[in-house]
Amino acid sequence: MKRNIIFCLKLSLGLGVIFWLWRSGNLNPKLIASSIKQPLWFFSILFSLISIALGVWRWQILLKGVSVYVPWFKMLRLMFLGNLTTLVTPGVVAGDLLRGALIVKSSPNARYAAGLSVAVDRYIGLSSLFVISAVAYILRPAELVHDPLITSLGSIVISGALGLPVLLFIGLSQRLGKILEKYLPWFFGRGFGKSLLDGLHQYRKKRTTILRCYLLSLVLQFFANLMALPLILAMGKSVPITILFFFVTLGIFVLTMPVMPLGLGVGQVAFVALFQHGGFPGSIGAELCTLIQLTIFTCYLVGGLLSLWWPQQSRVEFNQGVV
Repeated sequence: MKRNIIFCLKLSLGLGVIFWLWRSGNLNPKLIASSIKQPLWFFSILFSLISIALGVWRWQILLKGVSVYVPWFKMLRLMFLGNLTTLVTPGVVAGDLLRGALIVKSSPNARYAAGLSVAVDRYIGLSSLFVISAVAYILRPAELVHDPLITSLGSIVISGALGLPVLLFIGLSQRLGKILEKYLPWFFGRGFGKSLLDGLHQYRKKRTTILRCYLLSLVLQFFANLMALPLILAMGKSVPITILFFFVTLGIFVLTMPVMPLGLGVGQVAFVALFQHGGFPGSIGAELCTLIQLTIFTCYLVGGLLSLWWPQQSRVEFNQGVV
């Protein structure tokens, strides 16, 4: 009951922010409606679906690395079920927990490895998102070189782009992993941090698997960010692609945070602030964020409902084995 009340309060706050943006002139519902009626929106949905398909492939590769073999279409169904959960819960955590629970239930012979594959999969995705954001920041237009906020954010994403792969390498080393547990017990000695190290240890002898997933994840994140380009064109706006990618990657961080479903309201405020600091009207940010949310919502909802109605006889069972 308490959780439902908190959720309703958060939802009301998010909708209140949307209403405030509309009243302040930073959100034009007519422009959003006209944008999703254009053929360009189809390409945005297509890029989003490609990123989801690549995400399923990445997860499948990780599972194969620990000798858990799952048909791609079965994993696609689990991914969409997890994505459907994120439409009614804040952030991506609940979706990850659901697909983790489903993969564990369907993998009785390798539950631990299967469950931890979700944490490793999310980590690699986060790391590659930092890389895409860092590259976009480095290639930013000259007029944004000395902007204090952009510079601060750029320092953060570059640190993440360099630091997360190093941490991944450390996690693959049992000796260095024990050092982290000893000197940073508050994170690596329990909970997610410990589970992450344990999961990475499973891949210690599978470094090629990790590298393949990392490279695949870079392609995935490229398509996830490319989704914004047709939306900007549909809006009739012009934004340099490096600025667009930098702002969208930062915006995706906000949309996936466990605050509101799809970052409703919070995402719009973040996009407004980013675009204003980039020298663009804040309305472009709010409207682009709303279109991104609508695109993701459409893909997740349709895919999730199809997964729920998937005919029982057409579901392919897991084929597990040991290499």
